[in-house]
Amino acid sequence: TSSMQYFEIQRGQNDSEHRFLAILTSIGHVYLNGKKLKKGKKRILRDDDTILIIDKAMTEVLTFQDHRQEVTQISDLDLFMERELGKGGQCSSVRAGFDVRSFEQFAVKTIEFTRDELGKRKLARVRNEIKVMKELTHPNIIQLIRFVETPQKIHLVLELMETDLIKLIRTLPERRFKEDRAKFAAYQVCLGLQYIHKKGIAHMDIKVRREFS
Repeated sequence: TSSMQYFEIQRGQNDSEHRFLAILTSIGHVYLNGKKLKKGKKRILRDDDTILIIDKAMTEVLTFQDHRQEVTQISDLDLFMERELGKGGQCSSVRAGFDVRSFEQFAVKTIEFTRDELGKRKLARVRNEIKVMKELTHPNIIQLIRFVETPQKIHLVLELMETDLIKLIRTLPERRFKEDRAKFAAYQVCLGLQYIHKKGIAHMDIKVRREFS
């Protein structure tokens, strides 16, 4: 009896992303690292994960090995890092991440710093940013979910936006918003700014991009 009648290994949106173990049948029992999985369930697979199949006809133990280019895992966050979403200043990058337990997607901003005097000042600024973001809860402001600090990096786990305003505008036939939609977008920005201003917080980095003209 083939083990593949019990489950299949699926890939993400592209080949560089992680693999899933998908249970195909309720016949027999399939365990991933000792935890029983039901039909229709999916779990992210990591190197050296153990898949155990128990049925009347067979008992089989398999070990998963991923020989593709490794997808980064941040163990402190229990997240798998996927595609890059963008880069910022001060040695920062933003990538999509998957929570291995809940399958929720997040944006993870990673900021690198050194332990010299310049790095210490940078770290102080980032810690202050985290302190401010923890106080903010508003539908027009991206939410900070959690963060992890390591000796040379800080990872900020943020609410993931499926698209951004620039990409959205570029999908439109005339590459511009109609006036009523532009007003609504500006109104949402103003609501967010009004919220932080009432808390005594200044944004300090508001820009009008060329793509809006």
